[in-house]
Amino acid sequence: MSDTGMPVDLVKTTGPLLLGYIINCGLYGALCVQVYLYYISFPNDHTRSKAVVYSLFVIETAQVVMNISDVFDLFAVGYGDLDTLDKIHLSWLAVPILTGLGAFIVQCFYGYRIYLLTERSWIPSVIALLSVTQFTAAFVGGIQVYLKGRFSLIESTRTASTIWLAGSAACDVVIAGTMTHHLVSADTGFKSTHLILTKIIRLVVETGSVTASVAVLDLILFLTFPDATYHTVPAQSLAKLYSNAVLVLFNSRIKIRGGREEAKDSHESDIELPYSTTSTGFQFGGPLKFNPRSVSQRESRPNNVDVSSWEDDIQTTMHNMVR
Repeated sequence: MSDTGMPVDLVKTTGPLLLGYIINCGLYGALCVQVYLYYISFPNDHTRSKAVVYSLFVIETAQVVMNISDVFDLFAVGYGDLDTLDKIHLSWLAVPILTGLGAFIVQCFYGYRIYLLTERSWIPSVIALLSVTQFTAAFVGGIQVYLKGRFSLIESTRTASTIWLAGSAACDVVIAGTMTHHLVSADTGFKSTHLILTKIIRLVVETGSVTASVAVLDLILFLTFPDATYHTVPAQSLAKLYSNAVLVLFNSRIKIRGGREEAKDSHESDIELPYSTTSTGFQFGGPLKFNPRSVSQRESRPNNVDVSSWEDDIQTTMHNMVR
């Protein structure tokens, strides 16, 4: 150990930091593409759905800007300075607080959808409680890290970090388990509803498993190697995974012409988005196809495609199954 408390082997310190920043920026690129696809594909979504998407995008953009500032300070301004490597810089805000805030938005979004799906309040209440707990712990942990100011001293924040990451993982597991249980129970086996429910279940389980696993991995690395920066790799990825997971669910309504799922969804009524009628003026190499809710909507909007929100898809499906 050096006089500053930094490990002598700099690769074990700088490597995880740099890898975490690279992964974060890569996932932000994927998020930008998903937000753009959402923007041009679903202009008629509910305001609350748009608020979730665009608020997450603002949070993730702010996190990337802070990370770029930190990378410049670490590897340009402070290059070769061990003391600079040990400083927290803006990570106290970018990682725990903004990640906890993004997770809170996503988890509350799922909780509200579960309430619409089950028409019961106790499970959404549990989700809300876990989400508030993890965000509070993330905020407290971020303040503690800011006050410590150095990576070599953040071991003392393990209580807040444990509550934050364990609470976030537990909330994700509850969300995935609850939605899977109710959607499977509601599946009558009819082809018109089975494919929709299967797709939603697959997406919920996959995205929930990824975010929960990364949160647990972050917690394990933090508790096992408190003096190292290994935990920064999953920590830097977690916020972007939450945001991308929500956008994957929203954009799953897009049907690509000639795609793998076209044959399975051939019973549905499709509309091709013409080359020249997009609001952005871009011409696509191959048109996107969407599944509107009714023919009357297509006739009343000849130059636009009105697609239903994910919330409406679920409610319409559920109503069709019980009537």
